[in-house]
Order: sequence, then structure tokens, then C-alpha cells
Amino acid sequence: MLLLAVGCPRTAPKKEYIARVGDSYLTKEDVAEIRSGYDTVSDAQVHDYVTRWVIDEVLYSEALKRGLERNPTIQHRFEEAHRELLIQQLLQDEIYSDSIVVPEDSIRAYYGRHTTDFRLPEDVIKLRYVIFNSRDNANAFRTRILKGTPWESGVQDFARDTSYAASIMAQAEARTYTQQTLYPSEIWRVALTLGANEVSFPVRTTEGFYVVQTLSVLKQGERASIDMVRDEIYERLIQGYRRRKYAELVSRLRSKYPIHIALPIASGVDSTRAEE
Repeated sequence: MLLLAVGCPRTAPKKEYIARVGDSYLTKEDVAEIRSGYDTVSDAQVHDYVTRWVIDEVLYSEALKRGLERNPTIQHRFEEAHRELLIQQLLQDEIYSDSIVVPEDSIRAYYGRHTTDFRLPEDVIKLRYVIFNSRDNANAFRTRILKGTPWESGVQDFARDTSYAASIMAQAEARTYTQQTLYPSEIWRVALTLGANEVSFPVRTTEGFYVVQTLSVLKQGERASIDMVRDEIYERLIQGYRRRKYAELVSRLRSKYPIHIALPIASGVDSTRAEE
């Protein structure tokens, strides 16, 4: 969607502008900037943008004519918006602009400390599969894996072999599923019957013949593996880091500026001494 920018009065050679409302001009350069911000912008979208620019300009011009910029309520809103934008930019500069690298050791240490966290709300299975269009080729793949060929190598070998490549309809790398996220439903039932690293017989579905390898099964209430919650731990550590930076910034600024709170502070709430 194109962003609508409110025009401002400016002088431009008439041969360069695309639209004009009073002393405000929408130039070719303005539209070129809009186009450069998107992969594709159709002529219809540009026309819509110009139309909306004109409408905004006539509304803005009428608001100025009526002196609404001098309205105390509007001025107060401007001041509040200005204040909020400056605060947000300060926080962006001080807290959110730096790139944070979370070491793997920190993620594992957090996981180790929080032994009661990350309990599973439902059963989950970690598995991978390949779908073939024929039972014979699915059986051939299963046999090769049972004879000791690593799963990844077996998939690559079949994909390169002209005798089998066309029969591979899809394949999924190892990932974790719940009963609701694994489709078709019969794959879930088969996967539950397999032991760790065990490979299924070809499972016929409407999509083809699945060969499934169950890697692990975790029951509801058990603790999720670190791989399953790695992203959550990462976000927790990032947020903790930023909260500390925020607290340090506030503490530093509170010592920098004179503060006096005249109202009584409820018990247990931190108050700041007046600084002379």
C-alpha cells in the first residue's frame, strides 16, 4: 500500500509538477520516490496516490484557513506527539539500535536454570518424511535407510537417481509437530507407534506414500527440548538485556536532572528525593 504524505507549500516549475493545490505541488520527484520504495507500483496505484494527495491538500488548506492550527486542543496534541516522538527516538538510539548477539552458552545456561519452565501443553512429535508417488519406490527408500544409509544421504541419492527422482513428490526436514499441525492425520497415528529413529512402512494417503522417521516423542506436561524453545529463550534474553539497559538509562538520567515529587507516594513505591 502506498503511504500518503501530506503535501506542504513549495514553489516548483509548473512543467515538473503532477498535481497542484494552491501553492502546494506534487512533483515528479515525489512520485519517483514513492515508486522507488516498492518493488512494483502500478499506474493505477500512482493515480490513486495523486487523487488522495489532492484530497488531503484541500482538506489541509481548509483546516489552515479556519485557523485550526491555533486551536488549543490541536496545539496540545502536537506537543504531546512531539514529546512522544522524541522519547521514542531516544529509546531507539539508547536501547534498540544496537545489534545483540546471544551466545549459545547463554541460551543453554538459561534453559538449565529454568528447570520448571517450558512445559508442553500437548503431545509433540519430532519427525521427518518423504512422499513418493508409488509404494515400490517408497519401499526402496525405506530399505536403503534400514540398511544404514543416513536419512539425508538417502534423500539426496534418490533425488539424483533418474530411476527415483520423478517419484519424490515432497520431503520435509526434521521438525516438531502437534496433532493439529501434522497433516494428514494418519501420519500422526503412525508416528506415535514408532520408537526413536524408527522408520515406518509406506503410509498410503491421498497425497502419496509417506515414509516417516520419528525422532522423538514428548508427552503433554513434559519439558520441551532446548531446540523447541530456543527462539523463546533468545527473545527472553534480549528483552532482559533491554530492560536492564532501560533501567540503567532511567537511573542515570534521574541522577542528572533535579527531580521533586510533591504528591505523597504510596507505600512500597519508589520515590525520588528532591535534589537541590
